[in-house]
Amino acid sequence: MRSGSVLAVAMIIVVALFAGCLGDTSQPSITRIPKVIMDHVDNQTVITVMALGEHRYDRIYVNHTTHEGSFNNSSVHRYAMVVPIKDASFTLNVTVLDKRDVYMLNCTVRLDLANPERPVFWVREERQTKESDHDSPYTVVLEWRETVGG
Repeated sequence: MRSGSVLAVAMIIVVALFAGCLGDTSQPSITRIPKVIMDHVDNQTVITVMALGEHRYDRIYVNHTTHEGSFNNSSVHRYAMVVPIKDASFTLNVTVLDKRDVYMLNCTVRLDLANPERPVFWVREERQTKESDHDSPYTVVLEWRETVGG
């Protein structure tokens, strides 16, 4: 399952690269597409949001909810954003604004530390009915959303 996830992300990137080369200019360039890296280090989950290439975003929002409450983080005109989370389970919303493009990730995350040397993230993304397991670090490419009236 884990190697299948890595292969799936690689295939998405390859397909997106070829789609960009074939000229659909209404879609964003592959280098501008944001990715989220979830890693577990020093007893916390570290969420990193950055572009597949070098690109500065207009705004990055990383919001999460834990049993302690809701936390909202944002940055303006940045290449990346890093947010530490101390809880082992949380809901996560990442929204990246880039000119007229909007990218989003909505999911619930549960950290399994049964083997502390190999932490596993159980992630259920929006519109999915089942969790999927991923070794740490786990990388996911954000979904491009067409803006209304854009």
